[in-house]
Amino acid sequence: TMSRYSIANLSNTSLNKYIPFNRMLHMHIHLGYVMVGVVFVATIFFFGFFGKLCANGEQAFCDKFTSEIMITGYCILAFL
Repeated sequence: TMSRYSIANLSNTSLNKYIPFNRMLHMHIHLGYVMVGVVFVATIFFFGFFGKLCANGEQAFCDKFTSEIMITGYCILAFL
């Protein structure tokens, strides 16, 4: 957000004639949405991959779903 606010404030200066700050701001917002989408899809693939291996009888993968680090990740995800 700091970068976005800085770009927005710079777009109101005389430098905007030489540097396209408005386009940078739109690109910055677009990249933010793309990254949120990538993380969302990666999370789905992660749970799908581990869930399939766990369903196939791989006990090592089932144990990882209840490990301490995984439970910490669940808590962080719940607070988001």
